[in-house]
Amino acid sequence: MDAKDYQKIYQNINEKAPIESGVQTLVYMFLYEIMKDTDYQLIVIDRLNKKTQFVTPVGISDLAVVSDDFKFSENSKDGILSYVEVKGIGINLLNFEDQIKGQLLSCGKILCTNGNEWKYYDIEKYIEKYSENDIDHIWAKNDYDDVKNICYNIESTEKTLAIKKASYTHTKNDEYKKVYKDEIQELEQEIEKYRNELQNSLLGIPWLQNIMETPIINRKISENDNINVIEYMKLKSELYSIISEWGK
Repeated sequence: MDAKDYQKIYQNINEKAPIESGVQTLVYMFLYEIMKDTDYQLIVIDRLNKKTQFVTPVGISDLAVVSDDFKFSENSKDGILSYVEVKGIGINLLNFEDQIKGQLLSCGKILCTNGNEWKYYDIEKYIEKYSENDIDHIWAKNDYDDVKNICYNIESTEKTLAIKKASYTHTKNDEYKKVYKDEIQELEQEIEKYRNELQNSLLGIPWLQNIMETPIINRKISENDNINVIEYMKLKSELYSIISEWGK
């Protein structure tokens, strides 16, 4: 997709239906062309439920980049390389910082865009780039491993909760309903406990906020609703570069 095609679709969305789903279609077309000759697949996940492996501490993203050998299931996250969070045209991405952080902590990588602004975050790349010495690098990696374990606990419990809620909804047996209701309350309390644990852990990790303030890619490609061809080409070049390093 060249800048002229991107401009045409972007303008149509902006003028006729400036909603998130329109931007998502544009983003999918744009990224698909970049990835079509790679070993990765771009998939739409925003309609999936929390019983799948795409669940994060803050819900489910819009798109995901997965490896060719990725298998859909309710358990393993193996093969999920990055999430892609999409917002509507003109929506400030910074207003969704907590959502972006939650997905980033779960996967380690996330690309965010509203069709104009593009931001890419990568925890491991940040740690490698900004650790002043080997000790800092080890501490940061250990901190992230601890956080990932808490995220895993939240995600696993969220999946169990989704299953119990579905069972509660579909059963007609009052006795079973009471059992499911009690189990749901217990799971919700457990999730709240893990969320508090995660919040407390993040207070001791200053580099997380630094990551949000220094994205690996931070590019705006439109000025007054006109695509800047140079910025557009720079974005494509940066995306090709980071995608080529995934899975290594």
